[in-house]
Amino acid sequence: MKFKIGDRVRIIANKEQLSIMGIYKQNLTGVEGKISAKNPGVWRVDCGKKHGGKWWIKTEYLELVNAAPQTKPTNPKDSLGIKKAPLSTMPTGPMYEVALAMLEGARKYGRHNYRVMGVKASVYYDAAMGHLTAWWEGEDIDPASGLHHLAKAMACIAVVRDSMMMENWVDDRPPKYPDASKLMRNHPAVETILEKYPDRVEPYTELNKSDDRNK
Repeated sequence: MKFKIGDRVRIIANKEQLSIMGIYKQNLTGVEGKISAKNPGVWRVDCGKKHGGKWWIKTEYLELVNAAPQTKPTNPKDSLGIKKAPLSTMPTGPMYEVALAMLEGARKYGRHNYRVMGVKASVYYDAAMGHLTAWWEGEDIDPASGLHHLAKAMACIAVVRDSMMMENWVDDRPPKYPDASKLMRNHPAVETILEKYPDRVEPYTELNKSDDRNK
Protein backbone atom coordinates (compact mmCIF):
# COMPACT_ATOMS: atom_id res chain seq x y z
CA MET A 1 0.00 0.00 0.00
CA LYS A 2 1.31 3.44 -0.94
CA PHE A 3 0.41 6.25 1.43
CA LYS A 4 1.04 9.99 1.27
CA ILE A 5 1.14 12.88 3.70
CA GLY A 6 -2.38 13.80 4.77
CA ASP A 7 -3.91 10.35 4.33
CA ARG A 8 -6.14 9.14 7.13
CA VAL A 9 -5.14 5.64 8.19
CA ARG A 10 -6.03 2.96 10.73
CA ILE A 11 -3.44 1.11 12.79
CA ILE A 12 -3.93 -2.65 12.48
CA ALA A 13 -0.92 -3.83 14.51
CA ASN A 14 -1.60 -6.02 17.57
CA LYS A 15 0.08 -5.60 20.97
CA GLU A 16 3.02 -7.82 20.08
CA GLN A 17 3.64 -5.99 16.82
CA LEU A 18 3.33 -2.63 18.57
CA SER A 19 5.86 -3.70 21.20
CA ILE A 20 8.35 -4.59 18.44
CA MET A 21 8.06 -0.95 17.32
CA GLY A 22 8.72 0.21 20.88
CA ILE A 23 5.09 1.01 21.73
CA TYR A 24 4.21 -0.65 25.03
CA LYS A 25 1.82 1.46 27.09
CA GLN A 26 -0.57 2.48 24.34
CA ASN A 27 -3.10 0.10 22.80
CA LEU A 28 -3.26 1.56 19.31
CA THR A 29 -4.95 -1.37 17.57
CA GLY A 30 -7.83 0.05 15.50
CA VAL A 31 -6.91 3.67 16.25
CA GLU A 32 -7.21 6.10 13.35
CA GLY A 33 -4.95 9.04 12.62
CA LYS A 34 -3.48 11.22 9.91
CA ILE A 35 -0.09 10.70 8.30
CA SER A 36 2.13 13.73 8.93
CA ALA A 37 5.63 12.55 7.94
CA LYS A 38 7.52 9.71 6.28
CA ASN A 39 10.75 7.80 6.81
CA PRO A 40 11.89 4.67 4.96
CA GLY A 41 9.38 1.94 5.75
CA VAL A 42 7.57 3.89 8.49
CA TRP A 43 5.02 6.68 8.71
CA ARG A 44 4.35 9.17 11.48
CA VAL A 45 0.69 8.96 12.38
CA ASP A 46 -0.96 11.74 14.38
CA CYS A 47 -3.42 9.93 16.64
CA GLY A 48 -4.32 12.85 18.90
CA LYS A 49 -3.54 13.46 22.56
CA LYS A 50 -5.91 10.72 23.75
CA HIS A 51 -3.69 8.11 22.13
CA GLY A 52 -0.33 9.60 22.99
CA GLY A 53 0.13 12.01 20.09
CA LYS A 54 2.25 10.95 17.12
CA TRP A 55 3.67 7.48 16.52
CA TRP A 56 5.98 5.96 13.93
CA ILE A 57 4.22 2.92 12.44
CA LYS A 58 5.50 0.46 9.84
CA THR A 59 3.76 0.46 6.46
CA GLU A 60 2.45 -3.10 6.81
CA TYR A 61 0.60 -2.20 10.02
CA LEU A 62 -1.48 0.57 8.42
CA GLU A 63 -4.59 0.54 6.26
CA LEU A 64 -6.06 3.46 4.36
CA VAL A 65 -9.25 5.08 5.66
CA ASN A 66 -9.47 8.23 3.54
CA ALA A 67 -6.97 9.41 0.98
CA ALA A 68 -5.94 13.05 0.99
CA PRO A 69 -7.23 14.86 -2.13
CA GLN A 70 -4.61 15.34 -4.77
CA THR A 71 -4.30 16.87 -8.20
CA LYS A 72 -4.26 14.38 -11.05
CA PRO A 73 -0.98 14.97 -12.87
CA THR A 74 -2.50 13.58 -16.07
CA ASN A 75 -5.43 16.02 -16.12
CA PRO A 76 -4.64 18.55 -18.89
CA LYS A 77 -6.83 21.19 -17.25
CA ASP A 78 -4.67 21.10 -14.12
CA SER A 79 -1.40 21.61 -15.97
CA LEU A 80 -2.85 24.45 -18.05
CA GLY A 81 -4.71 26.07 -15.17
CA ILE A 82 -1.62 26.61 -13.02
CA LYS A 83 -0.15 28.81 -15.75
CA LYS A 84 -3.11 31.23 -15.74
CA ALA A 85 -3.73 34.20 -13.47
CA PRO A 86 -5.49 32.66 -10.44
CA LEU A 87 -8.82 34.45 -10.15
CA SER A 88 -9.41 32.41 -6.99
CA THR A 89 -7.00 34.76 -5.21
CA MET A 90 -9.37 37.71 -5.76
CA PRO A 91 -11.37 38.68 -2.65
CA THR A 92 -15.02 38.33 -3.64
CA GLY A 93 -16.45 41.16 -1.53
CA PRO A 94 -14.43 44.03 -3.03
CA MET A 95 -14.84 42.51 -6.51
CA TYR A 96 -18.63 42.72 -6.17
CA GLU A 97 -18.41 46.29 -4.87
CA VAL A 98 -16.34 47.31 -7.91
CA ALA A 99 -18.95 45.63 -10.12
CA LEU A 100 -21.63 47.81 -8.49
CA ALA A 101 -19.55 50.91 -9.15
CA MET A 102 -19.15 49.79 -12.77
CA LEU A 103 -22.92 49.22 -12.99
CA GLU A 104 -23.52 52.83 -12.06
CA GLY A 105 -21.24 53.97 -14.89
CA ALA A 106 -22.87 51.51 -17.30
CA ARG A 107 -26.31 52.93 -16.59
CA LYS A 108 -25.12 56.52 -16.91
CA TYR A 109 -22.84 56.26 -19.96
CA GLY A 110 -23.40 52.85 -21.55
CA ARG A 111 -21.58 49.69 -20.60
CA HIS A 112 -17.96 49.57 -21.80
CA ASN A 113 -18.19 53.07 -23.29
CA TYR A 114 -14.62 53.67 -22.12
CA ARG A 115 -13.41 50.75 -24.20
CA VAL A 116 -14.78 52.35 -27.35
CA MET A 117 -14.29 56.03 -26.57
CA GLY A 118 -11.00 55.83 -24.69
CA VAL A 119 -10.22 57.78 -21.52
CA LYS A 120 -7.95 60.56 -20.45
CA ALA A 121 -5.51 59.62 -17.67
CA SER A 122 -5.89 62.91 -15.76
CA VAL A 123 -9.67 62.59 -15.53
CA TYR A 124 -9.55 59.18 -13.88
CA TYR A 125 -6.58 60.10 -11.73
CA ASP A 126 -8.55 63.05 -10.37
CA ALA A 127 -11.64 60.90 -9.83
CA ALA A 128 -9.73 58.11 -8.08
CA MET A 129 -7.79 60.53 -5.88
CA GLY A 130 -11.02 62.35 -5.01
CA HIS A 131 -12.49 59.12 -3.65
CA LEU A 132 -9.26 58.14 -1.90
CA THR A 133 -8.83 61.48 -0.16
CA ALA A 134 -12.50 61.58 0.87
CA TRP A 135 -12.10 58.13 2.41
CA TRP A 136 -8.81 59.06 4.07
CA GLU A 137 -10.43 62.09 5.63
CA GLY A 138 -13.08 59.91 7.25
CA GLU A 139 -15.93 59.66 4.75
CA ASP A 140 -16.61 56.02 3.87
CA ILE A 141 -19.64 56.31 1.59
CA ASP A 142 -19.78 58.42 -1.54
CA PRO A 143 -22.91 60.57 -1.06
CA ALA A 144 -23.52 60.79 -4.81
CA SER A 145 -23.75 57.04 -5.39
CA GLY A 146 -24.20 55.47 -1.96
CA LEU A 147 -21.23 53.21 -2.70
CA HIS A 148 -17.97 52.93 -0.78
CA HIS A 149 -15.32 55.46 -1.82
CA LEU A 150 -12.69 52.72 -2.12
CA ALA A 151 -14.89 50.74 -4.51
CA LYS A 152 -15.34 53.85 -6.62
CA ALA A 153 -11.58 54.49 -6.62
CA MET A 154 -10.87 50.90 -7.70
CA ALA A 155 -13.43 51.23 -10.50
CA CYS A 156 -11.67 54.37 -11.74
CA ILE A 157 -8.33 52.58 -11.81
CA ALA A 158 -9.86 49.53 -13.51
CA VAL A 159 -11.31 51.71 -16.28
CA VAL A 160 -8.10 53.54 -17.09
CA ARG A 161 -6.09 50.31 -16.94
CA ASP A 162 -8.55 48.63 -19.32
CA SER A 163 -8.22 51.57 -21.70
CA MET A 164 -4.45 51.25 -21.53
CA MET A 165 -4.77 47.60 -22.54
CA MET A 166 -7.07 48.63 -25.40
CA GLU A 167 -4.40 51.18 -26.38
CA ASN A 168 -6.92 53.99 -26.69
CA TRP A 169 -6.14 56.00 -23.59
CA VAL A 170 -4.87 59.56 -23.63
CA ASP A 171 -1.61 59.79 -21.72
CA ASP A 172 -1.70 63.34 -20.40
CA ARG A 173 0.48 62.69 -17.38
CA PRO A 174 2.97 65.47 -16.62
CA PRO A 175 6.62 65.28 -17.70
CA LYS A 176 8.11 62.66 -15.42
CA TYR A 177 10.76 63.18 -12.80
CA PRO A 178 14.17 61.73 -13.69
CA ASP A 179 13.96 59.38 -10.71
CA ALA A 180 10.42 59.46 -9.34
CA SER A 181 10.76 56.35 -7.16
CA LYS A 182 13.74 57.80 -5.30
CA LEU A 183 11.94 61.10 -4.81
CA MET A 184 8.80 59.54 -3.39
CA ARG A 185 10.02 56.43 -1.59
CA ASN A 186 13.67 56.74 -0.60
CA HIS A 187 14.14 60.39 0.24
CA PRO A 188 17.25 60.90 2.46
CA ALA A 189 15.32 63.35 4.65
CA VAL A 190 13.20 60.49 6.00
CA GLU A 191 16.18 58.84 7.69
CA THR A 192 17.32 62.20 9.10
CA ILE A 193 13.90 62.86 10.63
CA LEU A 194 13.67 59.37 12.12
CA GLU A 195 17.10 59.72 13.72
CA LYS A 196 16.25 63.15 15.12
CA TYR A 197 12.95 61.92 16.59
CA PRO A 198 13.50 58.24 17.46
CA ASP A 199 10.53 58.02 19.84
CA ARG A 200 7.33 57.82 17.84
CA VAL A 201 4.39 59.81 19.20
CA GLU A 202 1.07 57.98 18.86
CA PRO A 203 -0.86 59.43 15.89
CA TYR A 204 -4.10 61.31 16.48
CA THR A 205 -7.01 59.49 14.89
CA GLU A 206 -10.79 59.68 14.89
CA LEU A 207 -10.84 56.80 17.37
CA ASN A 208 -8.44 58.28 19.93
CA LYS A 209 -8.92 62.02 19.49
CA SER A 210 -10.78 62.28 22.81
CA ASP A 211 -8.10 60.48 24.82
CA ASP A 212 -6.46 62.47 27.61
CA ARG A 213 -2.74 62.46 26.72
CA ASN A 214 -1.74 64.40 29.82
CA LYS A 215 -2.12 61.36 32.06
